[in-house]
Amino acid sequence: MNVPTPQPPKEPADGIAAALESYAEARPSRTFGAQQTGAVLALACVVAVALDSEGLLAWARRLEVGQVQAVLLRALVPLHGALAKVGADVPRRWAARAREQLALKVGSDGDPLLAEGWVAVAPPAPLPASLPAPLPPEVPAVPPEEVTPVEAQPEPEVIAAPGGGVLLLGDSMIAGSLGATLERTLARSSGLRVTRAAQLGTGLARPDLYDWMKVVPPLLQRERPRFVVISLGANDATNLREGDEQVDYGEPRWRQVYGARVEAMMRALTADGTRVLWLTLPPMRDKRLSARAAYLNRIFTQSARKVPRVEFLEVDLLVGNRERQFATFVQSPDGRLLRYRLDDGVHLAPAGARAVAVWVRDWVRERRR
Repeated sequence: MNVPTPQPPKEPADGIAAALESYAEARPSRTFGAQQTGAVLALACVVAVALDSEGLLAWARRLEVGQVQAVLLRALVPLHGALAKVGADVPRRWAARAREQLALKVGSDGDPLLAEGWVAVAPPAPLPASLPAPLPPEVPAVPPEEVTPVEAQPEPEVIAAPGGGVLLLGDSMIAGSLGATLERTLARSSGLRVTRAAQLGTGLARPDLYDWMKVVPPLLQRERPRFVVISLGANDATNLREGDEQVDYGEPRWRQVYGARVEAMMRALTADGTRVLWLTLPPMRDKRLSARAAYLNRIFTQSARKVPRVEFLEVDLLVGNRERQFATFVQSPDGRLLRYRLDDGVHLAPAGARAVAVWVRDWVRERRR
């Protein structure tokens, strides 16, 4: 018969360890069920929407123009208006004032790129009474050519040409290696002052998000450039809204509206006699994106032929293969393979940017004569 060996009595712990042990033994266990968890999450969502309905509205306005966006705006616009009336947006406005004060301290106050373009939280345009029809499952990459070639108009005499330098204008193309290379190359070769003004993810199709036509006049007034080199359009192959009308990409109406915006931008840039060089979009790795870029390029070139003092550079001649299609690597005259494109298949690598910058440099030199 096995007799258990008596264990010595456990000595009580002292100090903090004893208090923790006592609390753990006395604390009742508590679990949350699915209903309680759902209630907590629902309350958190309500608080988040109440305090940041303006941010939620801005998010909805950044969606692609279409039926989903229209439904969300119909719900969020009156919701935000009702919450603003009771002061739910006060914390967000306090934060906005703090950002403005910080902008004053760092010296960015009054910058047209920051102050004039962003309109994401402005009251949205009135929506049509009926929801727009849903997009087709497959939008054509290159709609049929409909615009006939337009002869170049004679260039009028410029009485007082601007006396500034070069303004580089655009989206991520100008913000990235292409813009940086252009800035360095032109500053070193021409001796002109070079200013780079870029905003990521912007274009001419969605002025409801960022309105370049509000940015350009004060920017030109401040910089007084002699030359403008611009690259826009990489974000523009999307549906747009013209007043109350939804215009789907690929329709003839889309080309009409977008072409008018491109031409208006060109005329705004040349209003004071400035010479403009519009860089077309390079071919993309994705064939669908590349076809859309080619479609937009035709609009750019057609518009440039209508506006005096605007020229265009066909970038695919400089960074594409022999067929002017996408190429990650291009062979240099000395036989080396140079990487012209980044891994995203859209933007230019430094070597590709240098190929474009050399041509732009020569264009500026020739036009200065």
